[in-house]
Amino acid sequence: MVGLFSLTAAKKDAQNSRSLQFLRTGENTPSVESFTKSERLALQADFKTIFTQGMRIRTEKFDIRYLLKKDGEISRLGLSVSRTVGIAVVRNTLKRITREWFRLNKHRFHRPLDVVFCLRSACSKAEVKVFQKKIEDALKPVLNL
Repeated sequence: MVGLFSLTAAKKDAQNSRSLQFLRTGENTPSVESFTKSERLALQADFKTIFTQGMRIRTEKFDIRYLLKKDGEISRLGLSVSRTVGIAVVRNTLKRITREWFRLNKHRFHRPLDVVFCLRSACSKAEVKVFQKKIEDALKPVLNL
């Protein structure tokens, strides 16, 4: 028992020293293309504000609601996917694809904005590249603000 405890403690010490090394060298810092918690819309009040005051873009596969923000703030993403879209695996996959698109393209917004995607059941049958292309086409007016 004593040998097992000391081995576990040695592993923890090694992990701590590795994490400290990353902090010192800066290797473990988040990249510009990361998707942090501050970039997520989570509060119901934020969703209500966007739905009441924001602009709307409709496509056959999803609705996009967005609200322009002041300069200096960050763009944020919100997702709304109902159960009519499909089973949990399908819904989570679509959310993952949408978050990935936002993560890779948020730097293209000329002004910060809050964006909410309301996915419809038609998008569950789309392939990944087609789905991302539809997002791109729908947001072209917003990307060129």
